[in-house]
Parts: sequence; structure tokens; C-alpha cells
Amino acid sequence: MTQLTSNNLKISIWSYFVIAFYLMGSFLNLLAYESLQPVILSLVILSISLVVISFNKNRVYFKKTIFMLVFSICWFWSGIAAIFLQYFNDASQLGDAGNFYSLATSGDYISNIFDIQSISEGSAAILLWQYAYKISLFLGLGNGQYVGILINILCVSITSLVGLKIIVIIFGNDIFRIKRYAILFSACGIFWLFASLMLRDAMILLSISILIFYWIRYLSNSTATHLLSLVIVSIFFTVLLPFLRSEFFIVPLLFLLVGIFSYLVTPSTLTSKRMIGYVVFFIITIVIIGVSYHDLIEIIQRNIGRYSEKSSMDSNGISLGYTIIVNQSILVRTVLGSIYLFIFPIPFWVGFQLDSVYPLFKTLHVLFMYFLVPMLYISLIRIFKSKEFRTKEILFLLFISIGFTVSIAITSLEGRHFGIFIFPMLLLALIPDFTIRSELSLYKKYVFIYIILMIIIHMIWAVMKL
Repeated sequence: MTQLTSNNLKISIWSYFVIAFYLMGSFLNLLAYESLQPVILSLVILSISLVVISFNKNRVYFKKTIFMLVFSICWFWSGIAAIFLQYFNDASQLGDAGNFYSLATSGDYISNIFDIQSISEGSAAILLWQYAYKISLFLGLGNGQYVGILINILCVSITSLVGLKIIVIIFGNDIFRIKRYAILFSACGIFWLFASLMLRDAMILLSISILIFYWIRYLSNSTATHLLSLVIVSIFFTVLLPFLRSEFFIVPLLFLLVGIFSYLVTPSTLTSKRMIGYVVFFIITIVIIGVSYHDLIEIIQRNIGRYSEKSSMDSNGISLGYTIIVNQSILVRTVLGSIYLFIFPIPFWVGFQLDSVYPLFKTLHVLFMYFLVPMLYISLIRIFKSKEFRTKEILFLLFISIGFTVSIAITSLEGRHFGIFIFPMLLLALIPDFTIRSELSLYKKYVFIYIILMIIIHMIWAVMKL
């Protein structure tokens, strides 16, 4: 394992990417809003962020690089989205995103989160945006959509740093894995969507990543201090998440189950502790089901209804997934829906148009998945074959990824919901060691096979369209 030091870490190529994407993003935002205000505000936020990051002297240089890389790439894509909005009247930015913008800038600021929630879901996001708009107006930097979007870019960029801290816990200061993580995170199309549109997903992504970090830290080093901080953070997000997306109230409770289960199935866990653990796991499971059963049933029924309605709207369109999956039984939908989340949209090129930036991000995301999925497949092989990778931390990430993929397949089949849980998958994708030539060759082989498989699926789609 290669250790991260100031001597062997060369970041010049990263700096070129940062500068190029930031300048292109600034030009696009300047063109879209016909004002320097978005560029000035982005510089203010970026400068303050780098000062705050600098207080942590441990590996600060690469922390800055990853943060700036993600920030600049997201800033570039926010410029693309702004062009779609200002010049093509993008309908995807006039729906939920437009409503959030109106609520955040209405002038009649509501400081009570419960009052906002009575008007719209995502009240915590709206409240944060309201404060951002107040500050921006105070600084004389306007109140365009770019203000809320820059907050989203900041949330996604901070999430990349949370992931870096998790990598250090699991893999140590492995420079090659850290570089791969930087590439994967900054190339993820669904994260670009979160950052570039005025939606609440960027804040949900950050919240979930922080919760995962505290679980990983505790599972790695189960001290009383780490347990106390985990309990406090879990309680905090149990309260906060419903104000971002109502159905996410269950996430911290499910993390608790996954955390206990990960501990129980880890090979190093003593048999005597396992017996007690299974009893505790069973009791907590019964309590969670009892407390949240009616809410969960309502969420499932509501989301299935929405996604059946979407199916009927798309039935004469080009969506292979909805045509095949939606009206199937729960069991079939679970299997096919879980697969579809990794390969949608079909065909992948549906996003290459000028009507809306939303499908463009989904198209770019599925192209990203063509390279991530083979990496995840190798990771699964390594987990099942080697005890070295069946640690509590890795199993926790694995069970989260599987569990929430299935949950989203059963309910919404919505890519944005699934995108939140791409984060733990990026960390799992770091398991393969590509400094080993045979491992890298195996990855290239699986990428080739996967692309051939996608070509076959698209040929089936073409036949079904005839």
C-alpha cells in the first residue's frame, strides 16, 4: 500500500483540470446570467472554504485539491444547466427547482422550519437557501438561482471530503485509491445533477455521507467517545432528514440495523457475542417495524402509485425499463428494478437534446456507470473470496448499498433517490488494487464484457420499438 506523502503526491495535472473547469464554468454562468455576480460569489465561497480546510494541517494539500476539483467541475455543469434554463427555457428547472427557488426568494422569509414544511417538502433545504440569499443580497451579489446552486455545489464538494476521511479509515493513506476516488467522485453524473439544479438532493447526499462516516469510524474503532458521537449524530439526522425528504426518516434506524448486522456477520466477531447480538438485532427490528410500519406502507404505496403513473405516461415513449418493470409483482419488480437502476436510461442517448438538462445528466451518469459497475463486480468477488475485505466497515457499506437499491427499486425507481446511495458504492469500488497488473487487466476485461452486454440490451430495445 502506497502511503500519501508530500514527496510522492504530484497534483499538477489536477490543478490544470481545476483551473480549466472553473474558468469554463465562470464563462458559462457569466453568459447565462449576464452578470459577474455569480462568478464573484463562487470565488467568495471557494476562498472561504479553502481557508476553513486549511485549519486541518493533516493531508491538507490533497484535501484542497479534491475539494477544488469537485467544486470546479460542478461549477462547470451548473453553467451548462444555467444555459439550458436561460436560453432554452428548461422545463426541468421550472418544476420542483423553480418552486424551491420561489420559496427561497419570495421575500416573505419564514424562519420556522415547521411552517415551511406545511407549505412544501424539503423545508430544511429551503431554510438554508433563504439564509444564503439573505447573505448574498447583503453583499450585493444578487438573488439569482446561482446562489442556491452554489450552496448545492458546496454540499457536494464537502461530501467528497467526507468520503476522503472514510477512505483513510478503511484503506489508510493509499494514494492510488485516493486518486481513483477523486476521479470517480468528480465524474459521477448524478452528483453533477445534485449540484447543478436547485434541488434538495445535494443536502441529503451530504447528510447521508456524514452519517455513514460516523458509523464507519465507530465500527473501525469502537470507543465510548465514538459511540457517543454516533448516537448524537444519529439522533440529529433522525430529526433533520424528514425535513429534507419525508420518507428518509427511516434511514438512521435502518443504519442501526445494518451496523449491528455488519458486526454480527464479520468473521472476527466472537460466537458468544454473536448470540447476544442476534437477540438485540431481532428486538430492534421488531421495534422499528412496529413504530414505522404504517408510515412505510404509506410511502411504498404512494411511490408505487407515482411510478405507475409515470409508466402510463411513458408507455408510448422510449422507456424500456418502465414498460417492462412497473406492472410486475413485487418480487419481479425488486429484481428487475434493482438491475434497471444501474443501467437506466435505455437508450442511453435520450439525454442528448436541448429540451432539458435533467435527462442529459442521467445519460452522462449511465455512461459513468458503465465503468463503475465492473469495478463493483470485482469488489464483490474480493469480499466473498477474502476475509481481508469482510470487515465491519466494508460490510456496512455493502449492506447499505444493497438494501437501499432494493428499497428504491420497490418504491420509486427514481434515479435521484438512487443517486444518494451511489456514495457508499464509490467507496466499495476502491477495493480492487489496480497497482496489481492482473487486477487492472481483469477490470478492463469486465468493462469490455459489460459494454457488449449494454449493446445487446439496446438492440433488444430497438427490436421492441419496431
